[in-house]
Amino acid sequence: MHGSTFLTTAEFVVLAVQVVLTLLAIVLFAELPPSERHLARFASTYELRLTDANRPVLAHAIRWSRAWRLGGAVAAVLAHQLVQAATGRASGVGIIWLACGYALGATVGEAVRRHDRTDERPRASMHRRRARDHVRPWVTWWTAAMCALAALATLRFWQLGRSGTDAASTNGWTPSPALAALLVGLVLIAVAIQLAVATWTARRPVALSAPDVDAAQHAVRSAAIVSLAGCALMSASLATSWTMIRV
Repeated sequence: MHGSTFLTTAEFVVLAVQVVLTLLAIVLFAELPPSERHLARFASTYELRLTDANRPVLAHAIRWSRAWRLGGAVAAVLAHQLVQAATGRASGVGIIWLACGYALGATVGEAVRRHDRTDERPRASMHRRRARDHVRPWVTWWTAAMCALAALATLRFWQLGRSGTDAASTNGWTPSPALAALLVGLVLIAVAIQLAVATWTARRPVALSAPDVDAAQHAVRSAAIVSLAGCALMSASLATSWTMIRV
């Protein structure tokens, strides 16, 4: 960057080309149908019997989730490069940006997912669904523990800042206590949103259909909840590790 904090024309063109090519790659990759091996592995994981009726349901769900997760991850990597190019200094570890983008894409993808509607009047299931029925209890407790540790570490970091003690820096950058609290707060809000979307996904009514299609929809729902719970755990762990190394 030669000491400049602004993108040159050549750098802007290169970045724009990267964005366009990446978007095209995401669109093409998202339109690719999942392989038979992928479908069989998914069905085996959830003890699902593949049929001609539920195969399109699974294929659409896999393509949808894959597109949003890949799009979020790639967008985060591009944002990481843009921030570094614009500021002229390192802006954190790229893998963290990648993980956050993946989690964001997975969350948004499940929040806006649309289910196929049938011409018949849907018969809503009266069975009460809960997100914790799809994940192991330790995932919920561990996520809560990581959030609590992140909050406590942020409070300690704030106290160090007020006392004039320098916190540990990363790549020569030491965030202010206010900025650190803001960043951790945003991550904890993201965790809450991910858990809320998981709960909403578990309770969202689905029109009853043939037994094999119902089983496929239940498998898709369960996979989405497990993914969201994993994203929440990962986000909470990242927030905790980021704050702990500074106190």
